[in-house]
Amino acid sequence: MSGRETETYLNAFDASTGEGRWTRSIEQHTPKYNSSYADSLTASDDGLFIQTFRGLRALDFDGTERWKFENTGPRFLADTCHPAITDGVVYTGTYGSTRVRDEDDEYSGSEGLFALDASDGSLLWEYRPDEYATDLTFSPTVAGGTVYLCFLGRAIVALDTADGEVQWTRAVPADTPATVRNGTAYVATQVFHERDDTYEYRLYALDAETGETVWDRPVGGAWSSRGISHDGSALYLSSDRYLLSLDAETGEVRWRAFGDASDWSEIGWFDDDHAPISGWGVPVVIDDVVYAGDGEYGTLVALDSETGELLDAAPKRRWGASGTEGSPAVADGVAFYTTPHFLHAVDTNVFEFW
Repeated sequence: MSGRETETYLNAFDASTGEGRWTRSIEQHTPKYNSSYADSLTASDDGLFIQTFRGLRALDFDGTERWKFENTGPRFLADTCHPAITDGVVYTGTYGSTRVRDEDDEYSGSEGLFALDASDGSLLWEYRPDEYATDLTFSPTVAGGTVYLCFLGRAIVALDTADGEVQWTRAVPADTPATVRNGTAYVATQVFHERDDTYEYRLYALDAETGETVWDRPVGGAWSSRGISHDGSALYLSSDRYLLSLDAETGEVRWRAFGDASDWSEIGWFDDDHAPISGWGVPVVIDDVVYAGDGEYGTLVALDSETGELLDAAPKRRWGASGTEGSPAVADGVAFYTTPHFLHAVDTNVFEFW
């Protein structure tokens, strides 16, 4: 996707050559302060689904718009809000404080979660919480007949995918969408302590059926970006200062890459091994290699998933380059990532670009 002050476009490219296939205008008059939609697009067998300022849009693979569903309010910031699509159903949150308080101190509006028919956008069911509603709900996650929805700074809620019935709620100061695998839901949290003007960052592992804590661990002085990856035995999260891997079963730190110190002020110099990574997206793990966008250097980094060591064949990090804010994608031996105005493709075997 590409954005301008007055118009935003969705572009399709040939994955082998980078040649353009088609371009479609998504919406006009995009606010200048937020002209991009990082990680807002989801592709599935049911089509393309993109969250925009004016609602969730569904498109066919030729770019033809199929339907639109309004789920945004005036404070929408177009971040971390792609829908989840499973078995012909689209699950999407509400974004931008669509709830309104009336003179009787009662709320009305569409805050919560919607389940939509992927073919026509018709509403199947909706969930509106009595509490835990904030200005931001993160992207929903679907696993094992349950949809998990995190409310910024408040809670994670588990709902039955069939009818939206609440299975459990857990009050945690969520700061990412949930990642669910092997019967465990993982969510990163952030708490601000006024007494010493600091933030505390932790990672919670919750029983996916009950919401009870399996373990929780501090993850240092860095927030955890858009989400957490799970490769079956380990967790990976990209922060504004380092890339971190933990044991999924125990929460013990396996390795930390790019940042020796959790406090930025302790890092007075920069090099390939120690500079803050400033990663916005979610790491991708394929064939024992971790791929992560490097927001500070505007490139892609590749690391050994077991040790966290930077692979020698990875492209060189370039200080001062345009940053990458989206998550990488890897398919058929090619890694794709974006920087402002560009889509990059890297052969994962030799790290050659087009």
